[in-house]
Amino acid sequence: MRTARVPYDEDPEICPVRAWTAYRTRLIAEHGEQWADPATPAFSCIDRWGRVTGGMVP
Repeated sequence: MRTARVPYDEDPEICPVRAWTAYRTRLIAEHGEQWADPATPAFSCIDRWGRVTGGMVP
């Protein structure tokens, strides 16, 4: 696991921190609390039916 510091942007429309927070909040709301764990993959796989299937792999 790697920790990176990403600053908030002055413009909320293009802020990467706000975008990441919104993405994770919606993922948790729609697909379960297991996505709230910080150890979960940053990017999830979504099958052709729209189901979240886990983290991306090589």
